[in-house]
Amino acid sequence: MKTIIEGFSIYNRNFYSILILSLTITLPFLVIHNIISGAVYQIASITGADFVADFTNLFFMLFLLIIVQVPFIQLVKSDIEGEEKPLSKAYVSFLKYGSAVFLFSIIFSIAVVFGLLLLIIPGILLMVWFYLTPQIMIFEEKTMSRSLKKAGKIGKKYFFPLIAIIIFASFIDACAGYLGLFAISAVTNSYFPIVLFQMLINMIVFPFNVILVSLFTSKWNQELETDPSAVTCKKYLA
Repeated sequence: MKTIIEGFSIYNRNFYSILILSLTITLPFLVIHNIISGAVYQIASITGADFVADFTNLFFMLFLLIIVQVPFIQLVKSDIEGEEKPLSKAYVSFLKYGSAVFLFSIIFSIAVVFGLLLLIIPGILLMVWFYLTPQIMIFEEKTMSRSLKKAGKIGKKYFFPLIAIIIFASFIDACAGYLGLFAISAVTNSYFPIVLFQMLINMIVFPFNVILVSLFTSKWNQELETDPSAVTCKKYLA
């Protein structure tokens, strides 16, 4: 619970920086995703390949969201370490790690989608085990290969707490999205305002989810470094 409260504190302290990053980085990627998603489902409506469209949309959603979280991870790191000019460092980090995270996001998204297609469980395992790779890459300034190994170690050791946090973050995003959709639908049924409003909700909620995951990553990483064998369920709620 303390970690969640700390997440709200970081969000509040860096609100204007988060707003600028959301407008300049998150929003363009959300627009790209909506354009791709619309095109994919338009083709699916003609061909009847809804199943293929769902997994194609999932791939692009994972791919884009992994890239977009980079500056927010750096923002958390800067806040924890008390660094000056966190906004400029967030942009520098986005440029510095952009190509490595881009490559990782392609590999990760393909692996997860194919894992889900095969037996569902392999896709979930791959997603959870290597989900924290961008966080490790930025927090510890490691290469992608070393970050994958470290993320896999943390993901396996803290599997259930991590999947609980992913579900919790997804629940927050879904609730905010549905509430926003309900509110805007009461005013208009026009497609563009509804999509625009949902993107606005995502711009507000997504950074908090990244902050929350990054804080837990920092905490687990410290626990792993100080006492690799210490894993208790009570710690994850603190």
